[in-house]
Amino acid sequence: MDKLTLDHIMHEASKFDEMEKVVLDGIGFTEIYKYFSPQKIDNMLDDLSQFLAEYAKNSGESVTEAMFFDYLHIYIVMHFSTLLENLPTTYEARADIINRILNSEIIEKLGESFDKSELAKVTERLMQKLDLFQKMVNENFE
Repeated sequence: MDKLTLDHIMHEASKFDEMEKVVLDGIGFTEIYKYFSPQKIDNMLDDLSQFLAEYAKNSGESVTEAMFFDYLHIYIVMHFSTLLENLPTTYEARADIINRILNSEIIEKLGESFDKSELAKVTERLMQKLDLFQKMVNENFE
């Protein structure tokens, strides 16, 4: 077995740039990331949490569990494909578009194209963040 080097790490990290073409029957194609890097997952979760905070603030409504998973699905497509990479950055414009595509069959089909083990990484990372948040809350109340 070889000694671990920076070259090994750089080679492993390069896989997170690999994309694959996904053809949606009769509609067109887009590209998705084959592998989800921890950093890109964190960026997606941070972006999602900012959006949900703005949603709650602007609508005066709490985000339900079902809404959370709907928005998570869209944010996975947004961050791990080329389909939604040029969405507006303002909350109002982004929310309008996201709410319009919530029920899109195209988004649903594209979401099914991601490797299940990569989607599991999102769930694992989300649970780690929730555990960390819970520990921080508990420490502040002790």
